[in-house]
Amino acid sequence: MVKCFQIMSVGILFFIFVGVAISEDYLYAGDFMELGVGARSLGMGGAYSAICVGPDSIYYNPAGLSKIARYAGELMHAYNFKGLTKLDTITGGFKMGNIGSLGFGLQRLGIDDIKITGYDENGRPYIKETINWADNCVYFSYGRSLFNVINLGATFKYIRQGGGDWHSNGYGLDLGIQMVLPANLRFGINAQNIIGSVKWSTGVRDDLTMNLKVGGGYFIPVDAVSGGMLLAVDGDIRFAGYGESAQIHSGDFSMDMHYGGEFNIADILFIRGGAYRADFACGAGIRLKMFAVDYAFITHTELGGSHRISVGFSM
Repeated sequence: MVKCFQIMSVGILFFIFVGVAISEDYLYAGDFMELGVGARSLGMGGAYSAICVGPDSIYYNPAGLSKIARYAGELMHAYNFKGLTKLDTITGGFKMGNIGSLGFGLQRLGIDDIKITGYDENGRPYIKETINWADNCVYFSYGRSLFNVINLGATFKYIRQGGGDWHSNGYGLDLGIQMVLPANLRFGINAQNIIGSVKWSTGVRDDLTMNLKVGGGYFIPVDAVSGGMLLAVDGDIRFAGYGESAQIHSGDFSMDMHYGGEFNIADILFIRGGAYRADFACGAGIRLKMFAVDYAFITHTELGGSHRISVGFSM
Protein backbone atom coordinates (compact mmCIF):
# COMPACT_ATOMS: atom_id res chain seq x y z
CA MET A 1 0.00 0.00 0.00
CA VAL A 2 2.79 2.43 0.94
CA LYS A 3 4.62 1.55 -2.26
CA CYS A 4 1.50 2.34 -4.32
CA PHE A 5 1.20 5.81 -2.82
CA GLN A 6 4.92 6.44 -3.34
CA ILE A 7 4.60 5.59 -7.03
CA MET A 8 1.46 7.74 -7.29
CA SER A 9 3.24 10.72 -5.71
CA VAL A 10 6.19 10.40 -8.08
CA GLY A 11 3.79 10.26 -11.04
CA ILE A 12 1.98 13.43 -9.95
CA LEU A 13 5.21 15.35 -9.44
CA PHE A 14 6.59 14.19 -12.79
CA PHE A 15 3.55 15.28 -14.80
CA ILE A 16 3.28 18.62 -13.00
CA PHE A 17 6.98 19.32 -13.61
CA VAL A 18 6.66 18.51 -17.30
CA GLY A 19 3.55 20.66 -17.59
CA VAL A 20 5.27 23.70 -16.08
CA ALA A 21 8.44 23.15 -18.08
CA ILE A 22 6.96 22.92 -21.57
CA SER A 23 3.78 25.03 -21.46
CA GLU A 24 5.33 28.39 -22.27
CA ASP A 25 3.37 29.37 -25.39
CA TYR A 26 -0.17 30.54 -24.75
CA LEU A 27 -1.78 29.33 -27.96
CA TYR A 28 -5.03 27.47 -28.37
CA ALA A 29 -4.77 25.22 -31.39
CA GLY A 30 -6.72 21.98 -31.52
CA ASP A 31 -9.52 23.12 -29.22
CA PHE A 32 -12.02 20.96 -31.13
CA MET A 33 -10.54 17.90 -29.41
CA GLU A 34 -11.96 19.14 -26.09
CA LEU A 35 -15.47 18.15 -27.26
CA GLY A 36 -14.78 14.63 -26.01
CA VAL A 37 -15.40 11.08 -27.16
CA GLY A 38 -18.20 8.68 -26.17
CA ALA A 39 -21.70 9.34 -24.82
CA ARG A 40 -21.09 7.48 -21.55
CA SER A 41 -18.21 9.71 -20.47
CA LEU A 42 -19.91 12.89 -21.67
CA GLY A 43 -23.07 11.98 -19.77
CA MET A 44 -20.86 11.97 -16.67
CA GLY A 45 -19.54 15.45 -17.34
CA GLY A 46 -16.26 14.18 -18.78
CA ALA A 47 -15.01 12.94 -15.38
CA TYR A 48 -13.40 9.83 -16.80
CA SER A 49 -9.60 9.75 -16.61
CA ALA A 50 -9.49 7.42 -13.59
CA ILE A 51 -12.29 5.04 -14.56
CA CYS A 52 -12.06 4.58 -18.35
CA VAL A 53 -11.50 0.99 -19.48
CA GLY A 54 -13.01 0.94 -22.98
CA PRO A 55 -11.90 2.11 -26.44
CA ASP A 56 -12.62 5.75 -25.53
CA SER A 57 -9.59 5.49 -23.22
CA ILE A 58 -7.54 6.66 -26.21
CA TYR A 59 -8.89 10.13 -25.43
CA TYR A 60 -9.42 10.27 -21.65
CA ASN A 61 -6.47 8.17 -20.50
CA PRO A 62 -4.65 5.63 -22.71
CA ALA A 63 -3.68 3.68 -19.57
CA GLY A 64 -7.28 2.42 -19.50
CA LEU A 65 -6.66 0.45 -22.71
CA SER A 66 -4.83 -2.16 -20.60
CA LYS A 67 -8.23 -3.29 -19.26
CA ILE A 68 -10.01 -3.45 -22.59
CA ALA A 69 -11.77 -6.62 -23.69
CA ARG A 70 -10.30 -8.83 -26.37
CA TYR A 71 -11.95 -6.66 -29.03
CA ALA A 72 -13.98 -3.48 -28.52
CA GLY A 73 -15.27 -0.59 -30.58
CA GLU A 74 -17.59 2.41 -30.41
CA LEU A 75 -19.23 4.91 -32.75
CA MET A 76 -20.61 8.29 -31.68
CA HIS A 77 -22.59 10.91 -33.58
CA ALA A 78 -23.75 14.34 -32.45
CA TYR A 79 -25.28 17.56 -33.72
CA ASN A 80 -23.71 20.27 -31.61
CA PHE A 81 -24.95 23.76 -30.85
CA LYS A 82 -28.38 23.46 -32.44
CA GLY A 83 -27.05 21.71 -35.52
CA LEU A 84 -24.32 24.23 -36.29
CA THR A 85 -21.62 21.55 -36.21
CA LYS A 86 -21.49 17.78 -36.66
CA LEU A 87 -19.29 15.64 -34.46
CA ASP A 88 -18.43 12.03 -35.29
CA THR A 89 -16.02 9.69 -33.54
CA ILE A 90 -14.95 6.10 -33.97
CA THR A 91 -12.78 4.28 -31.44
CA GLY A 92 -11.54 0.71 -31.19
CA GLY A 93 -9.00 -1.49 -29.54
CA PHE A 94 -7.82 -5.02 -28.99
CA LYS A 95 -5.72 -6.89 -26.44
CA MET A 96 -2.42 -8.47 -27.44
CA GLY A 97 -2.06 -10.90 -24.57
CA ASN A 98 0.53 -10.06 -21.93
CA ILE A 99 2.25 -7.36 -23.97
CA GLY A 100 -0.59 -4.85 -23.69
CA SER A 101 -3.39 -3.42 -25.82
CA LEU A 102 -3.58 -1.26 -28.94
CA GLY A 103 -6.20 1.36 -29.64
CA PHE A 104 -7.14 3.66 -32.49
CA GLY A 105 -9.67 6.38 -33.14
CA LEU A 106 -10.92 9.17 -35.37
CA GLN A 107 -12.56 12.39 -34.21
CA ARG A 108 -14.11 14.69 -36.80
CA LEU A 109 -15.85 18.03 -36.32
CA GLY A 110 -17.45 19.45 -39.46
CA ILE A 111 -19.13 22.73 -40.41
CA ASP A 112 -20.83 22.88 -43.80
CA ASP A 113 -21.73 25.76 -46.13
CA ILE A 114 -19.54 28.50 -44.67
CA LYS A 115 -19.97 31.62 -46.83
CA ILE A 116 -16.79 33.55 -47.62
CA THR A 117 -17.66 37.15 -48.50
CA GLY A 118 -15.92 39.96 -50.36
CA TYR A 119 -16.72 43.47 -51.62
CA ASP A 120 -17.38 44.59 -55.18
CA GLU A 121 -16.15 47.80 -56.78
CA ASN A 122 -19.07 49.70 -55.18
CA GLY A 123 -18.20 48.48 -51.68
CA ARG A 124 -21.16 46.11 -51.49
CA PRO A 125 -20.62 42.66 -49.92
CA TYR A 126 -21.08 39.54 -51.99
CA ILE A 127 -20.48 35.81 -51.51
CA LYS A 128 -17.16 34.84 -53.10
CA GLU A 129 -17.40 31.12 -52.33
CA THR A 130 -18.93 28.55 -50.01
CA ILE A 131 -16.65 26.10 -48.23
CA ASN A 132 -16.90 23.19 -45.83
CA TRP A 133 -14.58 23.14 -42.81
CA ALA A 134 -13.40 20.00 -41.03
CA ASP A 135 -11.22 19.37 -37.97
CA ASN A 136 -9.85 15.83 -37.81
CA CYS A 137 -7.74 13.95 -35.29
CA VAL A 138 -6.49 10.38 -35.70
CA TYR A 139 -5.47 8.56 -32.50
CA PHE A 140 -2.99 5.69 -32.08
CA SER A 141 -2.71 4.34 -28.53
CA TYR A 142 -0.99 1.71 -26.43
CA GLY A 143 -1.75 0.60 -22.87
CA ARG A 144 -0.30 -1.97 -20.51
CA SER A 145 -0.95 -3.13 -16.95
CA LEU A 146 1.83 -3.70 -14.41
CA PHE A 147 1.23 -6.01 -11.43
CA ASN A 148 -2.56 -5.49 -11.82
CA VAL A 149 -2.16 -2.28 -9.81
CA ILE A 150 -0.69 0.28 -12.21
CA ASN A 151 -1.79 0.90 -15.80
CA LEU A 152 0.35 2.90 -18.22
CA GLY A 153 -0.45 4.23 -21.67
CA ALA A 154 0.43 6.62 -24.47
CA THR A 155 -1.49 8.19 -27.38
CA PHE A 156 -0.04 9.73 -30.53
CA LYS A 157 -2.34 12.10 -32.41
CA TYR A 158 -2.22 13.24 -36.02
CA ILE A 159 -4.23 16.42 -36.61
CA ARG A 160 -5.59 17.73 -39.90
CA GLN A 161 -7.72 20.88 -40.09
CA GLY A 162 -8.96 23.07 -42.87
CA GLY A 163 -11.31 24.11 -45.63
CA GLY A 164 -11.04 26.07 -48.86
CA ASP A 165 -7.51 27.45 -49.26
CA TRP A 166 -6.60 26.99 -45.57
CA HIS A 167 -5.36 23.81 -43.98
CA SER A 168 -2.98 22.58 -41.29
CA ASN A 169 -1.16 19.44 -40.21
CA GLY A 170 -0.01 18.67 -36.70
CA TYR A 171 0.66 16.14 -34.01
CA GLY A 172 0.33 15.61 -30.26
CA LEU A 173 1.38 13.13 -27.59
CA ASP A 174 -0.48 12.06 -24.42
CA LEU A 175 0.95 10.03 -21.53
CA GLY A 176 -1.32 8.40 -18.96
CA ILE A 177 -1.27 6.43 -15.73
CA GLN A 178 -4.02 4.78 -13.68
CA MET A 179 -3.82 3.20 -10.24
CA VAL A 180 -6.21 0.64 -8.80
CA LEU A 181 -6.32 1.35 -5.06
CA PRO A 182 -7.99 -0.55 -2.20
CA ALA A 183 -11.64 0.02 -1.22
CA ASN A 184 -12.91 0.43 -4.81
CA LEU A 185 -10.82 3.56 -5.39
CA ARG A 186 -9.17 4.49 -8.67
CA PHE A 187 -6.77 7.29 -9.55
CA GLY A 188 -5.68 8.58 -12.95
CA ILE A 189 -3.51 11.20 -14.67
CA ASN A 190 -3.45 11.96 -18.38
CA ALA A 191 -0.94 14.52 -19.63
CA GLN A 192 -2.63 15.61 -22.86
CA ASN A 193 -0.53 17.34 -25.53
CA ILE A 194 2.65 16.91 -23.54
CA ILE A 195 4.26 17.87 -26.84
CA GLY A 196 2.55 18.92 -30.05
CA SER A 197 1.81 21.67 -32.57
CA VAL A 198 -0.02 22.38 -35.82
CA LYS A 199 1.43 24.17 -38.84
CA TRP A 200 -0.86 26.10 -41.17
CA SER A 201 -0.56 26.54 -44.92
CA THR A 202 0.16 30.21 -44.23
CA GLY A 203 3.39 29.17 -42.51
CA VAL A 204 2.13 29.96 -38.98
CA ARG A 205 2.81 27.30 -36.33
CA ASP A 206 0.59 27.01 -33.22
CA ASP A 207 1.58 24.99 -30.17
CA LEU A 208 -1.03 22.73 -28.57
CA THR A 209 -1.91 23.67 -25.01
CA MET A 210 -0.72 21.14 -22.43
CA ASN A 211 -3.57 19.84 -20.25
CA LEU A 212 -2.88 17.82 -17.11
CA LYS A 213 -6.05 15.81 -16.50
CA VAL A 214 -6.08 14.44 -12.92
CA GLY A 215 -8.98 12.36 -11.64
CA GLY A 216 -10.33 9.90 -9.14
CA GLY A 217 -13.19 7.41 -8.98
CA TYR A 218 -15.06 5.50 -6.30
CA PHE A 219 -17.54 2.64 -6.73
CA ILE A 220 -20.26 1.97 -4.12
CA PRO A 221 -21.87 -1.49 -4.50
CA VAL A 222 -25.66 -1.70 -4.12
CA ASP A 223 -26.53 -5.35 -3.66
CA ALA A 224 -30.28 -4.71 -3.80
CA VAL A 225 -30.06 -3.93 -7.53
CA SER A 226 -27.03 -6.11 -8.31
CA GLY A 227 -25.20 -2.96 -9.33
CA GLY A 228 -24.06 0.23 -7.68
CA MET A 229 -23.07 3.88 -7.87
CA LEU A 230 -19.89 5.09 -9.57
CA LEU A 231 -18.66 8.57 -8.61
CA ALA A 232 -15.87 10.39 -10.43
CA VAL A 233 -14.12 13.76 -10.50
CA ASP A 234 -11.52 15.24 -12.87
CA GLY A 235 -9.51 18.44 -12.87
CA ASP A 236 -8.08 19.98 -16.05
CA ILE A 237 -4.88 21.78 -15.04
CA ARG A 238 -3.17 24.15 -17.45
CA PHE A 239 -0.33 26.65 -17.31
CA ALA A 240 -1.36 28.80 -20.26
CA GLY A 241 -2.81 31.94 -18.72
CA TYR A 242 -6.51 31.15 -19.22
CA GLY A 243 -7.37 33.71 -16.54
CA GLU A 244 -11.02 34.36 -15.74
CA SER A 245 -12.24 31.95 -18.41
CA ALA A 246 -11.27 29.12 -16.01
CA GLN A 247 -13.05 28.16 -12.79
CA ILE A 248 -9.89 28.45 -10.70
CA HIS A 249 -6.96 30.60 -11.76
CA SER A 250 -3.86 32.33 -10.45
CA GLY A 251 -1.30 33.79 -12.79
CA ASP A 252 -0.64 31.31 -15.58
CA PHE A 253 -2.20 28.46 -13.57
CA SER A 254 -5.83 27.47 -14.19
CA MET A 255 -8.08 24.53 -13.38
CA ASP A 256 -11.54 23.45 -14.54
CA MET A 257 -13.48 20.69 -12.78
CA HIS A 258 -15.55 17.77 -14.11
CA TYR A 259 -18.00 15.91 -11.85
CA GLY A 260 -19.93 12.78 -12.72
CA GLY A 261 -21.95 9.88 -11.41
CA GLU A 262 -23.42 6.68 -12.80
CA PHE A 263 -25.99 4.38 -11.21
CA ASN A 264 -26.33 0.93 -12.73
CA ILE A 265 -28.89 -1.80 -12.28
CA ALA A 266 -27.61 -5.34 -12.85
CA ASP A 267 -24.98 -3.96 -15.25
CA ILE A 268 -27.78 -3.60 -17.80
CA LEU A 269 -29.41 -0.20 -17.22
CA PHE A 270 -27.31 2.91 -16.52
CA ILE A 271 -28.42 6.39 -15.43
CA ARG A 272 -25.87 9.23 -15.47
CA GLY A 273 -25.36 12.85 -14.57
CA GLY A 274 -22.49 15.31 -14.46
CA ALA A 275 -21.24 18.88 -14.65
CA TYR A 276 -18.39 20.81 -16.27
CA ARG A 277 -17.90 24.51 -15.49
CA ALA A 278 -21.41 26.03 -15.69
CA ASP A 279 -22.69 23.28 -18.00
CA PHE A 280 -24.57 20.16 -16.99
CA ALA A 281 -24.96 16.73 -18.53
CA CYS A 282 -27.22 13.75 -18.15
CA GLY A 283 -27.60 10.45 -19.91
CA ALA A 284 -28.56 6.82 -19.91
CA GLY A 285 -27.39 3.56 -21.39
CA ILE A 286 -28.28 -0.06 -21.85
CA ARG A 287 -26.00 -3.07 -22.26
CA LEU A 288 -27.12 -6.43 -23.54
CA LYS A 289 -24.37 -9.05 -23.64
CA MET A 290 -21.68 -7.69 -25.95
CA PHE A 291 -23.56 -4.60 -27.24
CA ALA A 292 -24.23 -1.20 -25.67
CA VAL A 293 -26.15 1.96 -26.60
CA ASP A 294 -25.54 5.20 -24.70
CA TYR A 295 -27.12 8.65 -24.85
CA ALA A 296 -26.04 11.99 -23.40
CA PHE A 297 -27.46 15.50 -23.38
CA ILE A 298 -25.03 18.34 -22.66
CA THR A 299 -26.02 21.94 -21.98
CA HIS A 300 -24.08 25.03 -23.07
CA THR A 301 -24.71 28.42 -21.47
CA GLU A 302 -24.39 30.33 -24.76
CA LEU A 303 -24.78 27.92 -27.69
CA GLY A 304 -27.57 25.65 -26.49
CA GLY A 305 -27.59 21.94 -25.75
CA SER A 306 -26.38 19.01 -27.82
CA HIS A 307 -27.32 15.34 -28.05
CA ARG A 308 -24.75 12.53 -28.26
CA ILE A 309 -25.46 8.90 -29.17
CA SER A 310 -22.93 6.06 -28.99
CA VAL A 311 -23.16 2.46 -30.13
CA GLY A 312 -20.48 0.01 -29.05
CA PHE A 313 -19.48 -3.61 -28.66
CA SER A 314 -17.08 -5.55 -26.44
CA MET A 315 -16.13 -9.22 -26.73
